[in-house]
Amino acid sequence: ADAGLRSIEADVEGVLKDSVLLANATGATSFLLKSCVLEAEGIATFTGDFFLNSVEIGGEQEDAVTFSATLASSGAITATIAPYNTILPAVTGTATVGQTLTTTNGTWAGDATITFARQWQVGNSTDQNDPSWANIAGATNLTFVLTSGQLAKYVRCRVTATNSEGATIAFSNIRGPIA
Repeated sequence: ADAGLRSIEADVEGVLKDSVLLANATGATSFLLKSCVLEAEGIATFTGDFFLNSVEIGGEQEDAVTFSATLASSGAITATIAPYNTILPAVTGTATVGQTLTTTNGTWAGDATITFARQWQVGNSTDQNDPSWANIAGATNLTFVLTSGQLAKYVRCRVTATNSEGATIAFSNIRGPIA
């Protein structure tokens, strides 16, 4: 499904502590960093060779110096991507006390094995951002039987997709008011 990642470029800044790396960076306009790992926390990890370009050395900080630079991939790189939602979870069923609602996990993309956790929620409005949405204790299955506690309220399911790179949340459609 993935056409493949061909190149990546990123602006970086930080502290150089490695004396060999510091010596290479001083006065250089570009040099190759072999077998690097570039991590965008919770989004993706990229592994491969990168050129450290446009290196600007800053001030000293104990036994290291600050720097800013641009990293550009050199040749093939591999990427591990956090899950991202392509089709939202969908809740179906009759919105009446005593009836069963069913949710899907939705459709997700991303690398590595994706696991799912569900949490049914109840709220007082159809606004996804309304702070009154609350978790329903113990309601973590694909199905949920509506009780009198949800009468005249709205219900949705929060699905969390997790892989080795991170976790992402998506919300289902909203059902209700519950009759």
